[in-house]
Amino acid sequence: MKYSIVLPAYNEQKRIGIFLEELILFCRKKLKDFEIIIVNDGSTDNTLDVLKKYRKKIKIISYSINKGKGYAVKTGMLAAKGDKIVFLDSDGAYPPENILKIFSALENYDVAAGTKRSKDSRWYSSEPFLRKLMSFVYNAFIIMLFRERIWDAGCGIKGFRKNAARYLASNLISAGWTFDVELMVRAYRKKYKIKRIPVSLYSVKGSKLKIVDPLKMTLNIIKLKYLLDIKNGRI
Repeated sequence: MKYSIVLPAYNEQKRIGIFLEELILFCRKKLKDFEIIIVNDGSTDNTLDVLKKYRKKIKIISYSINKGKGYAVKTGMLAAKGDKIVFLDSDGAYPPENILKIFSALENYDVAAGTKRSKDSRWYSSEPFLRKLMSFVYNAFIIMLFRERIWDAGCGIKGFRKNAARYLASNLISAGWTFDVELMVRAYRKKYKIKRIPVSLYSVKGSKLKIVDPLKMTLNIIKLKYLLDIKNGRI
C-alpha cells in the first residue's frame, strides 16, 4: 500500500462525520491506493457510533479509556501499512488538500512537517490573537530549550516515510499534547531529512485545550527534555 492517513479522534461526534465525507472523496480522487485509520481515543460521546457508519471505508482502532493524542497517533502510525504515512487532526482544521503537499515532499524527505506560521501558509478563517500569542511564546520556549529548529512543532499535520514513522512511533514516550515536540526532536537528532510545508487551515471552534493546559505542557516539555537528554547521554 502506498498511502496511510491517520486521524486521532476524541469526542468528535459533531465534526468527524463531515470531515470524513470530504476526506474519503478526496482520497479516492487523488490517491487511489490508500487507507484511512481512525483511532478513537476513549471518546465518551457518540464518536464511535459515527465512525461505525463508515466501517467499510475506513479502519477503526478503538479503546475505552482516553490515553492522549500522542498515544492515539502512535497507535495509528504503528498500525499503518503505507509507504508514506501522514497524521492530521480529525476536526477538519486542515483540509485534505494539504495531504498531497505532505506526500509529495516525502519523495525526497524522511519527514514533512506542516507549519501554519510560514508566510506561505493560508488561513481560511482568522486565528484568535491570544492563541497566536501563546503559540509564539510556546514555540520560542521549545527552541530555546532543545536548541533545535523545531518551530511550530504543534502543527497538527505531519508526514513520514514508513521507516521513519516506525522508528519515531516505537520510541515515543509522550502520550499527550507534547508528543509533537518529541517527534520533531527525535527526528532532528536522528538526522532525518526534514521539510517544513506551509499548510492551509481553518481556525476551528471547540478546542480540547483547557486554560491550565499551557502550564501543564510547559512542565511536560521540561520533563521531556530531561528524559531525552538522559537517554542520549547528554546529562
